[in-house]
Amino acid sequence: MNARLPYLRTSVRTGFWLGPGIMPVGAITLSFIILYLDRRFIGAHAAAVGWLVPTGTEGTRPGLGTIAYIDR
Repeated sequence: MNARLPYLRTSVRTGFWLGPGIMPVGAITLSFIILYLDRRFIGAHAAAVGWLVPTGTEGTRPGLGTIAYIDR
C-alpha cells in the first residue's frame, strides 16, 4: 500500500489528462453558478439596467447587424 501512493501521486502529477479533465467540470460548474446568479439578481433588477432588458427579435437584429458590419 505504501508503494502505491507515491506511484499514484506521480502518475497524476505527470499525466496530461488532469488539466483537460478538470476544465470541462469547471466550465459546467461555472455555468450553473452564473445561471443561478442571473436568475437571483439580474432577473429582478433587469428593468433598472436599460441595455440589459431583453427585446426579442426586434432588438437582436440591430445588434447582429452591427457585429456583421464590424466583421467586414
